[in-house]
Amino acid sequence: MQPGLCQLFLVLYGLWMVTARPSEDAAAASPPDDFPSLPPILHPGYFSPDYKGNMIPGLVSSWSPNDPTNVWELSGLREGDIMEDGPKSRNVVSDPESLWADATIPYILEPMFTDAERKTIREGMEMIQKDTCFKFRPFRIGDMDFVYIQGGPTGCWSYVGRQGGGQVVNLQRAGCVYKGVVAHELLHAAGFFHQQSAADRDEYVFVNYTNIQSGNDCRLLCFFLIVRSVFS
Repeated sequence: MQPGLCQLFLVLYGLWMVTARPSEDAAAASPPDDFPSLPPILHPGYFSPDYKGNMIPGLVSSWSPNDPTNVWELSGLREGDIMEDGPKSRNVVSDPESLWADATIPYILEPMFTDAERKTIREGMEMIQKDTCFKFRPFRIGDMDFVYIQGGPTGCWSYVGRQGGGQVVNLQRAGCVYKGVVAHELLHAAGFFHQQSAADRDEYVFVNYTNIQSGNDCRLLCFFLIVRSVFS
């Protein structure tokens, strides 16, 4: 082969390798068919009988970033967006087994997300990685614990901390796919409660109880007292 043709062949082959090889994120969005069966998603989300599932999708999809409330407050769960497996879920705050190994969270993106939505989700991950020790990486063969990010019509929600096995983070495509919302839900998956429920809340937050809406006082007080009692 002549030198010029050889160089052209190498250039074309290199371009083919770049375009034909799936990206790491693409693998995360849709695992290859030759993967062994994925570990089961043991924590897909529990919805109590009184969950208002017929109302949540509309409330979330009609939300705007200019609204006075946060979109995750509309998902109808504890404190708005904290998912639990049944009415007697464990207290993740006091459970060291709920920590992610090496502060690394493997993830899979549900294939339904568009390229633009996946980009926004990655930006939410970057917000966390930039300022914390947590890292997100696509699922690999052998990972037993991972986050499955789906876009179901049930609002924005997450478990708190590592649950063991696959666990869902839900980002309803209409209403939840904003990088700040993504970061919020992924911080729950990493192990963080809302600040008003943190054991050291009063060191950082002053709660003016006269401004709490009727019916929400226990939302700000009861769980905080439970968490604080664990560490007192």
